[in-house]
Amino acid sequence: MDSFIYSILIISILVFIIIRLILFFASKSCNGVPQKRLLLAMLSLLFPNLDVSVHDRTAEMLERSKGTIHIHQYSWFTGTKVLLTSDPANVCHVLSTNFSNYPKGSKWREHVDVLGDTLFSADFKEWEKERKTVRSFTSHHKFHQATTKIVWDRIQTGLIPVLQHASKLALLVDLQDLFQKLILDIAWMTSIGYNPNFLGIEFRKDPFSVALEDACEAAFSRFLMPHSLWKLHRWLGIGKEKKLKHAWQTIDRVFADCISKKQEESAKGEDHQEGCNFEGVYCVTGEDKAFRSAATRKGLRDNIVSFIFATQDTTSSVLTWFFYSVAKHPSVQAKIRDEIFKNNPQELNKLVYLHAALCETLRLFPPGPVLSRIAVEPDTLPSGHRINGNTNVVIAVHAMGRMTSIWGDDCHEFKPERWITAQGEITRVSHYQFPAFSAGPRICLGKELAFMMMKATAATIIYNYDIEIQEDHPAEPKSSVVFHMKHGLMARINSRGT
Repeated sequence: MDSFIYSILIISILVFIIIRLILFFASKSCNGVPQKRLLLAMLSLLFPNLDVSVHDRTAEMLERSKGTIHIHQYSWFTGTKVLLTSDPANVCHVLSTNFSNYPKGSKWREHVDVLGDTLFSADFKEWEKERKTVRSFTSHHKFHQATTKIVWDRIQTGLIPVLQHASKLALLVDLQDLFQKLILDIAWMTSIGYNPNFLGIEFRKDPFSVALEDACEAAFSRFLMPHSLWKLHRWLGIGKEKKLKHAWQTIDRVFADCISKKQEESAKGEDHQEGCNFEGVYCVTGEDKAFRSAATRKGLRDNIVSFIFATQDTTSSVLTWFFYSVAKHPSVQAKIRDEIFKNNPQELNKLVYLHAALCETLRLFPPGPVLSRIAVEPDTLPSGHRINGNTNVVIAVHAMGRMTSIWGDDCHEFKPERWITAQGEITRVSHYQFPAFSAGPRICLGKELAFMMMKATAATIIYNYDIEIQEDHPAEPKSSVVFHMKHGLMARINSRGT
């Protein structure tokens, strides 16, 4: 089949979709949401290049609908009924109270198949086993000691030399790319004790991060398409599925290369790089052995790739939006810098305002803009909405941060003060109101590690440098399961001489 036939096929599919959408939205309304507004939101989901923001439209829809919408018009297209919610009571019910009725489901596993069979895609007994294993490591005091040392070591020997180099030469650099490489090095060191040194003054290509981004975009596309349609794309080798195929190959190649180099180091007795005496969570030997549930080569690959994805993509996304937001609010940056000067960059527990500013970033720009669950049995949500089995319940995490019903009339403002009590402590907010790290039994096990990495990186940069974001830089999110900036974050770095 040549390119001309490919083009005709895609055009035919798009025309069919548009016609069907127009017919359905012209004849129906949805929970009082204006038909035009709902149509724009759905079209922006299907065609990300349209000049509409899917997440902003979603927030508007949910605000007008008191937090929950049955999207009946969308079910014919995806083959699954959809309920969209931002109601904290519903979030609590789905993620905790009736947790057993709302797994991620087999389709979710297919959507993120590049990550393999791990904690992120497992359900029920398999999930319980995987979570117990991962928790045994992440909660161990040696894990915290080792990761803390790795993070500070990589900041000092990796990030600072790059920032100094960029400052000296007045280079325009992509902060998002720097953060991705920094966290990627940390994730590899934490997982297997090997440092691939993606971060350096050479600004060399990082194929692994690019591959993960392509995989995330493909997963998002699969989520929006009918099951049969994205499988057709995969069979034809077109669109996002073509990029995913190449991404998968790259991920496997980089994984094999890092494992091989780690084994070479082990054979030569060179395991402890840069003063870091740590083998990694997945201790690799010449026989490719790993801990319990990852005893095979595939198991090792799946666990490491998933660990790196959870560590790198999400943390680098938050850091990028944090520096963008701080640059837009000089008074916030001044308060953070003043707090650091009164303490020091490594006393992270004392940096309350910095922590609050990161929470505010997570509220407005959560790395995972939506959470998705499938109802096994019929149920009635606290909001009174009745759902049938096989209904896809989508929790609009991004929209929740922009709901006046949850955060008040100033919900669109970047305001770290909302996170600080009169006593100068961080306000405790329910995870069901603020599910940036998910909530309930599946809450993120790496939350504390993520905050430590973000605070250490942010404190070091703000203490030592002024960040000048390129004027009129387009701050647009990618259409992806991770809230990356579509065009990166271009900036100049000016040393403060501290």
